Amino acid sequence: MNYIRALFVWSGFFTLILNPTTGILAQAPIVTGLFPTGGQSGTQCVVKLQGKPGSLPLNVWVADDALIQAELNDKATELTVNIAEDVSPQLTWVRFHNASGSSDLIPFIIGTTPQVEEKEPNQSISEAHLIETLPQVVDGVLNKSGEIDTFAVTLNAGETFIASLDAHQLLGSPMDGVLQLLDHRGFVIAQNDDDHGFDPLLNFSVPETGTYYVRLFGFPSTPNSTINYAGGADYRYRLTLTNQAFATYQVPVQNNQSIVNKTVGWNLDKPNSKPVELIRPPVESNGKQPLSCPETFPATLSLPASAFGVIDRSDARPQYQVSLKKGAKVRLQVFSQSLGSFLDPMLTIKDATGKLIKEFDDIAKTNFDIDTAWTAPLDETYSFFISDRYQSFSPRHYYQFRIEKDEPRFRLSLSENHFSLTPGKPLEINITVERSGGFELPIAFSVDGIPENISYESILSEHKQSTEKKVTLKLTAAEATTIWNGPIELAGYPVGDESKRVIAVTPTILPDTTTSQLWLTLIEPTTK
Repeated sequence: MNYIRALFVWSGFFTLILNPTTGILAQAPIVTGLFPTGGQSGTQCVVKLQGKPGSLPLNVWVADDALIQAELNDKATELTVNIAEDVSPQLTWVRFHNASGSSDLIPFIIGTTPQVEEKEPNQSISEAHLIETLPQVVDGVLNKSGEIDTFAVTLNAGETFIASLDAHQLLGSPMDGVLQLLDHRGFVIAQNDDDHGFDPLLNFSVPETGTYYVRLFGFPSTPNSTINYAGGADYRYRLTLTNQAFATYQVPVQNNQSIVNKTVGWNLDKPNSKPVELIRPPVESNGKQPLSCPETFPATLSLPASAFGVIDRSDARPQYQVSLKKGAKVRLQVFSQSLGSFLDPMLTIKDATGKLIKEFDDIAKTNFDIDTAWTAPLDETYSFFISDRYQSFSPRHYYQFRIEKDEPRFRLSLSENHFSLTPGKPLEINITVERSGGFELPIAFSVDGIPENISYESILSEHKQSTEKKVTLKLTAAEATTIWNGPIELAGYPVGDESKRVIAVTPTILPDTTTSQLWLTLIEPTTK
């Protein structure tokens, strides 16, 4: 047992770096989150760092300094954030770094609604945190196993009340939340579990004026053997409570040569009510054409085309007609669940006589959108039908349909978004290459943003060779190099044509959300 303990200690020791000036073991930051998790546009807020700041001094980097300005206190325990005026609701990123490395990207949420931190204790309705004005965003944490958070609101008869939780999808919290609405006697009168991913949303038509209670608890997003309510320091959430306008989505669409917002939600016609918007992580998309929004079907499209629609009635069956030549290869995409829609899309192709030609479904077991290639068998005007797999419909069953020529292309992905390079010791970055549409050209790679004293070398990714699907890029720095931290960009391009660069993406702590924001730390050299 002593041998095993000693081995564990020494294995941990070698993950640290000796600071040459102090002789103290230096540690990279392991910041896992912020609390509160965001702020209101046009305000200043102070947020606490969760996790370990590592060795000081610690620095902060923001993805877009036009949105927020941030400054750490001397002990690197708190971050003062100034949020720009009139910023639309959105997610942005911050990162923390020192001489030994960097943290992962941490989400910071910008909203337009006043916000407040939850007040403990609020386990029961007798202890409920009173929310005096609506709309309001509550920043909270389910700190421990078995915890329940409860909030009291006064509602008027006839109005529609919305409670929406952001935790797993937007903050990366490891929770599958549940929202309940209770009446003054403590009876559950409304409940929701999964709405946008694992995060719940409930809307309720208030029958009589009075005090109501919103109750929140959670389970692990990755199921385990426990049956109790789950909690922990990382069970952070943002709870939106409102009786005003609330938009589940706002999509810019082209209407009579102008761009307008297609909006769906509740209380949208309420006067002097600016909609609270359900914020969604950005979806990586290469769409260049504006979204059209046909009102009647069948609708005729010409390549390339991108259309937005909603299946909100039982008799609604969107039909798009496209004339194609025999042998024409097209790429067909239907985005829905990646946009937060309830639609589980099916794409059906029929010829001019109504004969079934082809049906398409999920990209993968865990990806219910559609992205496929298809070749037209004849000169024909084909009909493309969008439907829900289970014949469901609602204003939340929306989609984007895209059809374009299937051209050769490739995608690059990495497994990490931050790296550390030690002087005199090469850093190997593995790049996954996905080729589509018959792309066969060799691919070269570049790294932008690195200083002159860091060099890189890579081999080509070549079709039908061992490097076709995976390539290793190697970065090196001379032993005498000084510390450096900064964002970098890794890209690939067909040999001889850098104008067709494709930027590599990597996962984030948020589910199904990627980023091209990479970071490199050149670690402080040690003295001999």
